[in-house]
Amino acid sequence: MTLSLIGARGLGKSRALERIISAMYPQVIHHNSPDLGAVFDQVVYLKADVPSGTTAKALCMSILSELSRVTGNSYADGIPKNAMLESLRARLESLCDAHCIGVIILDEAQNLLGSRSRKTELFNFIVEFSNTINAPIIFAGTPKILEICQQGMRVSRRLGTIGCLQWDRMGYRDRDWNAFIGELWKYNVLPSEVPLIIEEIEETLYDLSQGIPDILVKLFILTQMRTLASASDLVRRGRPPLMYRDIILAVYDD
Repeated sequence: MTLSLIGARGLGKSRALERIISAMYPQVIHHNSPDLGAVFDQVVYLKADVPSGTTAKALCMSILSELSRVTGNSYADGIPKNAMLESLRARLESLCDAHCIGVIILDEAQNLLGSRSRKTELFNFIVEFSNTINAPIIFAGTPKILEICQQGMRVSRRLGTIGCLQWDRMGYRDRDWNAFIGELWKYNVLPSEVPLIIEEIEETLYDLSQGIPDILVKLFILTQMRTLASASDLVRRGRPPLMYRDIILAVYDD
């Protein structure tokens, strides 16, 4: 089966998937039972990035490289640049079977749409690969991957046989935002006139980040850095080194 996790950049999709699978399972389990003929490394999960402007061969190499990294083998070495796609796919499928791979996560899945000349070949590869490896595939990417649905039922149903999870940005003053900004404010190293974030600052941070955690955290950190760097100048102008709306806006513009 397949599943898609769809959301804008900076929401934390990749990090969330990594934390979930690494917290629940070891990535590699070494089996050592010679009497049962079982001496091998079982790969419980494998997470690989879909290369930008990818081709089916580039996707194969990305998965092989990641498999080499987690097992300590050199599966990706020595493969000639002119290797045929069929031989690459056969090797990859054989290794997936040999290592009993439990699940494959393909991150940055929107890059599947980056190949203009060989898009049909790439989508055919995805369909055939998912049919033969006998392991579920999780696609993670931006909403752009929904364009794959336009390629027809044969391809689009591979995106999520059990559905597509839509991960939206945080809404202002909803439960997620309140929890996130409340926790983030504890890391404010600037002096504060009140223990809780004031409304003007909260509104500004949301307006500029639009509820995307990655942008919010970076804006929060950089604003504090600039305030500390210009603290003496602020004091000379009669302004204590607090978090001000105009400084947030200036940081954002820069």
